[in-house]
Amino acid sequence: MTDLVLLLASAFLRAVATGLVGVALGLHLAANGFSAPAIGVVVGAGLAGCAAAAFLATRFSDGAGRRRTLLLLALLAAAGAAILPFAPSPALAALVAFLGMTNGMGRDRGASLLVEQAIVPQIVGDRERTRALAWYNVLQDSGHALGALLAAGPRPFAVVAVLFFAGAALARSLSLAVESSAPAASGPRPRVSPETRRRLTKLAALFGLDSLGGGLLATALL
Repeated sequence: MTDLVLLLASAFLRAVATGLVGVALGLHLAANGFSAPAIGVVVGAGLAGCAAAAFLATRFSDGAGRRRTLLLLALLAAAGAAILPFAPSPALAALVAFLGMTNGMGRDRGASLLVEQAIVPQIVGDRERTRALAWYNVLQDSGHALGALLAAGPRPFAVVAVLFFAGAALARSLSLAVESSAPAASGPRPRVSPETRRRLTKLAALFGLDSLGGGLLATALL
């Protein structure tokens, strides 16, 4: 099985899990007597964990190994999904959500996505790059929709844990071709031009506003 197929399959499974959690998390917490502010804290803690993991992956995944990073992220997410339903208090639930990077937005924007999107252009040719990234996004959106539907089934968090464990197995099967081909981190880092920095700042601000609206969604719907 090629690395691209493994990455696409992993992205799809993770998207299913994320879509499922986006529906099931708030419903589970509400059914267990958590107040709306407490639900907001738990959801916020999970998204903060996603942000922290994304920052760490951006800084260290190439040096630590992309396969190892994807494997660790999947295992942490699986553990968080398995433990969260048994958290007896908002504080413990928030801690588990943070460490397990529990994404209550229903849309995958975590560290694994960043690592995979860095890998895809590296393992396909220039002519296949756009098509590969298009399929990556199509499978993710399809996975989100399927996950939202599966939230109506029994034991949703057990399903999420299984999906993340399957993603860990796929990450472990990736070849060395997915690892960074950049120079060692100890060497000089390339400089970003002022024009590029301005454009990145505008894009980051746009994505931040979009995420702010998405972060309100789970608690607002409840």
